[in-house]
Amino acid sequence: MTAKRSIAIAASVLICGYAQSQPEPKDKGAAGNAPPIEGQATGQPKHQQRPTDAFPLPVRVIESPGDAAHSKAREAKADKHDAEDLDAQVRTAEAAEKQALLGFAAAFFSFLSTCLLVWTVRESRRSAKAAMRSVVIAEDAAKKQLRAYVNLFEVSAKWDADENLAARPVQITIGTRNSGQTPAHNVRSWVTADCFASPPDHFARPEFVTPGSLGVQGAGQKNHFTIDRKALLGEGEMSIWARGEEELYVWGEITYLDAFEVERKTSFRLFMPQHGVGADGGKFTSCSEGNEAT
Repeated sequence: MTAKRSIAIAASVLICGYAQSQPEPKDKGAAGNAPPIEGQATGQPKHQQRPTDAFPLPVRVIESPGDAAHSKAREAKADKHDAEDLDAQVRTAEAAEKQALLGFAAAFFSFLSTCLLVWTVRESRRSAKAAMRSVVIAEDAAKKQLRAYVNLFEVSAKWDADENLAARPVQITIGTRNSGQTPAHNVRSWVTADCFASPPDHFARPEFVTPGSLGVQGAGQKNHFTIDRKALLGEGEMSIWARGEEELYVWGEITYLDAFEVERKTSFRLFMPQHGVGADGGKFTSCSEGNEAT
């Protein structure tokens, strides 16, 4: 309804303006006395009448209060939309900046984490190696402390004190002991003896030997085995040993398994010096070489 009223007002204003701009008609008398058109054309020059210039009336569209309120509401809504759009753009830019900062921080902390992980792995390897060495050392120490040790604790010779006997048997006793804390298994030993004027270059194992023991030797247990040797006829070996012309040597070997299934060996080499020879027996001394244990 308001738009129709505005259009009607504008049409009325235009019609009024057009009516005022038209020339006024001459009176009838003048019109009646006027010569005919042909005469006017021949007798007088033709003059063109210019319309009177009329100033246009100003047009102002007047809105109703409802239209004005609607326009203001639309403008307010547009302003609000622009403000919201600007605020959204600002928030988006701030979020992108924060995201970039977070990405840089994440990359930096990832780099630090990688460095820390590499350092941790290296330190873990070092710690693992150190722990392994400690375990190996501790295990080796435990094995050394708990394993069996079979060694000699006594070697002696005995014979008959009757000097009238041309040949007297010599009995050599070998005493072994397990000084460890666990039993020794599959214990085997052999021993032999002979006389030499000087230490030989090599103490060979005889081709045929009789094991002195076979079986298990417990912790702290002692074991003895003996060998017999016939003395020489005539003057007798005891006199030769007493004069220092020859010495009696004893050598042999003990093998066994410890509690950790490791094969062990004890080698021994002894001799009876001149001062060790007595009336009914002799005492042995260890040689400088040939006494080893594993």
